[in-house]
Parts: sequence; structure tokens; C-alpha cells
Amino acid sequence: MLRATTGGLWLGMRRIIRWFWIAVALVFLFEAWLWDHLEPIASAIVAQLPLDPVKRRIANWVERLSPTVSLVVLAVPIGLLLPFKLAALWLLARSYWAGAVSAFVSAKIVGLGCAAFVFDVMGDKLLQLKWFYALYNRLIIWRA
Repeated sequence: MLRATTGGLWLGMRRIIRWFWIAVALVFLFEAWLWDHLEPIASAIVAQLPLDPVKRRIANWVERLSPTVSLVVLAVPIGLLLPFKLAALWLLARSYWAGAVSAFVSAKIVGLGCAAFVFDVMGDKLLQLKWFYALYNRLIIWRA
């Protein structure tokens, strides 16, 4: 009887894991689609900002970092925008649809712009990590 219960539990876990990976794939595809449509907006906003001196200072700072630390720095914009995305979910749960959508889209535009800016500065350093290089190439091929 214990075997049947354990087997059923394992089968249930496998289903949950499969649905988890399907959800991750759907989120990735949504993010890629969103980037394709919001990138011109983010580029226009970034073009209006005087970022050349800042970009040079960040590039000089990144040169001294190891590739692994650069990866942590890439995650900073994601972490800083998480509260705004949670606020969008809170607004959505309270049926404030317009506020939720505007908060989420604003956070996505800023987040994508920041991530693109940081990746532009740190891309060469990050691609020195063999696993990051392999994952990056796989994702680019999969997305295409």
C-alpha cells in the first residue's frame, strides 16, 4: 500500500514539475514578445537620457569585476523592480485593472530598458562564463 501511495505521489510531482516548466517557457515567450514590442519605447526613453558619461563609468567599473559578480549586478534591476510588479498584482487582486496594467507595463519598460542597458555594458564579461554563453546561445536559437 505504501508503494502505491509513493508512486502516486511521484506521478503527481512529475505533473507539477512538467506544468512548472511549461509555465516557465510561456513566461519566457511572453517576455520575448513583450521585449519585441516594448524595446522601441524603451530605446526612445533611454535615448532622451544623458547616459554616455554614466555608461562609461559603469563600463570602467565592470572591467574590474569578475564575470560572476557581473551576473549578480545584472540581477539588480530585476530585484529593484519586483516591488512594483507585486504592487501591480495587488492592484489586480483588488480589481483596479487600469492601475495594475499601467504599473506592470511601466515596470516592464523600465526593467527591460535597465536590463538591456546593463547587458550592453556587461555582455562581454558575462559571455566569458561558459554556462552563460551556452544558455544565451540556446535561448537565442530557441527564440528564433
